[in-house]
Amino acid sequence: MKRIHLLTTGIFSLLLLTIALNAQSESGTFKRPDWVQQDWDLRTSGSGTWIADNTKHQSGEEPAEAYGLKWTYGAGNSYLKGALFSITDGQRSEPIWEFREYWDGVAKELRVIQTGGDGTIGQGKITRQADGRLREEQTFVTPAGISFQTGHILWMEEHTQHTQSYVIQEGEWVKNRYYQWKLKE
Repeated sequence: MKRIHLLTTGIFSLLLLTIALNAQSESGTFKRPDWVQQDWDLRTSGSGTWIADNTKHQSGEEPAEAYGLKWTYGAGNSYLKGALFSITDGQRSEPIWEFREYWDGVAKELRVIQTGGDGTIGQGKITRQADGRLREEQTFVTPAGISFQTGHILWMEEHTQHTQSYVIQEGEWVKNRYYQWKLKE
């Protein structure tokens, strides 16, 4: 009898929590800015897979002829999930990096967490600039304890996502690679 009471109490508590979370969601508590929603909708459109040519950087140490990004929504469409993979000899690799973007309702900012296959973790924020471009700045830490910073400026133009990457050294943004990502239908 005691087990049934505990089970019933547990189910009832779970039901109340679900109702409370749904009420918060419907009341707008979790609403993110339109620019975030529009960006996420664009990146997840169609197949949600974007391909960028890498032949300019292809070498023996970096054999990938292209890179791909696959974007999908997370649980309840409350955050964005991404995976970066390489394409070598026409074959897609396992994810090299995985991403999570979410709206931080307390800080009122778009946050990103990035994890690499080698255990490196990056965290940062994404802001919208006056010209509509997105500015991403992250700090990474490797399993060996090495820390570094990177940045990206991203924009859409003629159905292509442009990404200019930067290495941030002592606060200075130094240009790195530039990619054009095209949606794979």
